[in-house]
Amino acid sequence: MQHFWQASRQSKPDLPDSRFSLQSPQPSGLLKLSNAHFIAFEEYGDPSGEPWLYFHEAGNSRLECAFFHSAAKARGLRLLAIDRPGIGGSSFFRTDSATAFARDVLELCDRLQLDQFSILSHGSGGVFSLALAHLAAQRVTQQVNLGGLPGSVLGPDNQSMRKASWWDGITPPLINALVQLKVYFSRQPESEFIKPLLQPLSRADSRVLNKPRVKQTLELDRREALRQGAQGMAQDIAMGFRKLDFSLASVTVPLVIWQGRSDAPSATSATAYLTARLPAARCHELPFRGYYFFLQDIDAVFARLSRPSAFSGQLAA
Repeated sequence: MQHFWQASRQSKPDLPDSRFSLQSPQPSGLLKLSNAHFIAFEEYGDPSGEPWLYFHEAGNSRLECAFFHSAAKARGLRLLAIDRPGIGGSSFFRTDSATAFARDVLELCDRLQLDQFSILSHGSGGVFSLALAHLAAQRVTQQVNLGGLPGSVLGPDNQSMRKASWWDGITPPLINALVQLKVYFSRQPESEFIKPLLQPLSRADSRVLNKPRVKQTLELDRREALRQGAQGMAQDIAMGFRKLDFSLASVTVPLVIWQGRSDAPSATSATAYLTARLPAARCHELPFRGYYFFLQDIDAVFARLSRPSAFSGQLAA
């Protein structure tokens, strides 16, 4: 039996049109790893371009990367969006460390013959980006995060002093309850699903997320994230509450965080904490933009990426 299907090279639309079915699609790339895990991925952008791995937000799937297809293609970027364990088409396995997924991703890169690559992450996906950058610093050229990482993962730099957080024990039942709520909304019409998503966000985000084609893409992504039920999503969200199992000071791969200034103060303070403790990190803030700024401004992000051919350990100017 053949366990690997090469990702489709066909051009993908950024967003589905009004005729697009909301049935979850099969992943165009699926690989069985040496540890028997299956890892699913989708390709966007330029199939012959500079390779970038894409790590989705917690609770979402690889399909959210569709928002960036046209901008990536115009910039010559090849985006490989990867489902995490139990999300979309990737098989579930129990883990309490982002490093386990990072090891699977490294094997995927080996099989795809990607010696060097960069990482684009959204929100909590940055936890896995840091883990991979720590695990394979010689292979990761740069990291870019959209929206900032959850502050709860940022433990003391001296890991020998780290103690288990009370979140480590209480997280599973809380997260499962939240996911079951999300599963409930997954059975509701699209308009009912979007309402709780909009409530805690800024006015700028509400305007963006209320666009019909954006809502339709979010709906498709949400259905794909729940393809296998709540178990994978619960574990994935819980990763945003667990402390890192490595020191921030040991992550030397450059990181640029992009954030809207209309985001919550707690999010911006977590970003300040992170950038102060990583050896090579910078934050770009966009005025009058919220958490979902990248739905409008991804071109600005891609325009300021470091060029691998001229990369010398410096961040984009």
